[in-house]
Amino acid sequence: MKKCIGIVLIAGILFFCGIFPQAASSGGCEECAALEAAGFPAGYREALCAVQKKHPEWRFVPLSVTALSDVRGENYSFGYVLDQELRTPSRNLVPSGEVYRPYRAEGGECCDSGYFPASREAVAYFVDPRPHLSEKGIFQFLDLSNCADVSVRDVERALENTDYSRKETAEAILSLGKKHGINPLGIAVRLRREQGREGNCLLWGKSGTVLWNWYQNGTQTEAGRQILAPAEGHSEKELLSLDGFFNPLNVAASGTGAFRIYEAGARYAAARGWDSFDKGLEGGIRKIAEEYVLRFQNTPYLQKWNVDIRSCGESGASRNFWGQYMQNVGGAKREGEMLYDCYLQTGLLSCPLVFCIPVYDAMPPFPSPDPAEGKCPLFSAEERTLCQRGSLVTEDHEENMSEKSVDAAQAPERQIGAKENPAQREREKRSVPLVLALGGLFLLAKGFLLCKKPRFLEKKRKILQKKVEKNQKKSPKILIFVL
Repeated sequence: MKKCIGIVLIAGILFFCGIFPQAASSGGCEECAALEAAGFPAGYREALCAVQKKHPEWRFVPLSVTALSDVRGENYSFGYVLDQELRTPSRNLVPSGEVYRPYRAEGGECCDSGYFPASREAVAYFVDPRPHLSEKGIFQFLDLSNCADVSVRDVERALENTDYSRKETAEAILSLGKKHGINPLGIAVRLRREQGREGNCLLWGKSGTVLWNWYQNGTQTEAGRQILAPAEGHSEKELLSLDGFFNPLNVAASGTGAFRIYEAGARYAAARGWDSFDKGLEGGIRKIAEEYVLRFQNTPYLQKWNVDIRSCGESGASRNFWGQYMQNVGGAKREGEMLYDCYLQTGLLSCPLVFCIPVYDAMPPFPSPDPAEGKCPLFSAEERTLCQRGSLVTEDHEENMSEKSVDAAQAPERQIGAKENPAQREREKRSVPLVLALGGLFLLAKGFLLCKKPRFLEKKRKILQKKVEKNQKKSPKILIFVL
């Protein structure tokens, strides 16, 4: 009886001290139990539970990437997704600043306007949702197809501190967003990401003039960025004819060097008759809606990492791993942070938001670590806010091209103070239940032995008693102490 009581008591202690952590967390926390029932693995639930308790009106939906692919005979495991994303070096790029060096592939050559291929470790860090499940980081998973509860003033505030912050622009964004089923704040953030504070020549309809000046001067670099104007093949009339066409969202603006990037964006706008800012804005928003949001790429994350096997082109062919709006390896993360700042600044964090969060099979046991160990301000998973003095402040740069959406190549190379490695902190945090479990097993074994000890001692006493009686017959003078 004592043995049974001892075992039950020890098992109860172990249950609450970590030997059965999942059962304890799910049973004692409604949020964790709901997340588990929804299909989130254990590695997601702790972080999501903390956010859910702070924002009970938010809803988290798991996107089972691997399970969806299994239905079609594929296997989009975590490792497979990384392999596909790394097949083409220019698919994931890193800015040239020294602070971004830890994210570059070893030996990678500059391949586009001063940007370098990302390493496998960098891609893993940004593809893995688990390092980014904080209140702020989670906004890269925000469902952009929800456009309710946003006002003109909210959009205006999202565009503050830019040269194109006008009420007319905010009204157009709000109207077009609702028309095409896209979150207007998401559009405002995308515009800001693409244009920076001042806006480039595609925003102002001055691409022809800029291109002609570069061409006639043979400009190769300017203010530290690659221009790479060609030596021949163009005329003044041809290039200046591109003036008057607008491409605010930098649609199809890609290539090697700023000359080719702006030329591609301007010709795309000219071919579609975008001869006013409003036409260019609506054309860009329509493209985002029809080619991304409505094709199962309805979050910043999925527009960067196209991993939903249901995403197909008009012909039905897969768009996975190549139909991606951004080349910047950290583009989705940065866009999500700016979305959070917009919602914080406009007081909309209490809205019933929906977050679509990918889940993969065969993920690493711990969240993929930050290659820069938290020392790169723009890419770190550490919490920070850009809202200051009633307005939104961001590190923008004009070189945020469409389908590249890169951050500032010349962004301030600010080093933050020495901090512990977030990945190491996570490993240490997760090791606590293991230590408790081992300690609990030791106590369990000790308790079992203690329960067995009285029977063992009783048996030993009887054996010694027999020896005493036998020795007393042979030598009565021998005195033996029996324990």
